Amino acid sequence: VFMLCHTLLLPRLLRTLIKSIATVCNPPDARLPLAFIQAGLRLRGVSWWSSPSHLEYQLALLIQAGLIKGYLSHDKATLVVSKRNAFPRLDSSPL
Repeated sequence: VFMLCHTLLLPRLLRTLIKSIATVCNPPDARLPLAFIQAGLRLRGVSWWSSPSHLEYQLALLIQAGLIKGYLSHDKATLVVSKRNAFPRLDSSPL
């Protein structure tokens, strides 16, 4: 049950959280600092998942799976999302 939750629900929770942050912050250059995402995870009670290295890993998986369109800037600790369709429909993704 834990593995099912970890592999299916948490990536979608993270995607939903990032989408909410992007909507609220509405950055003109589509850059979201990882600190914003970490704070959101802590507010949702998922602090064990918010270490910088683990967060970058999970974001890379979301990008690779096509759940988020964008890239990670490791040097600037930033997620840069596409200005167009950064969050494709979930029914079109493999997860």
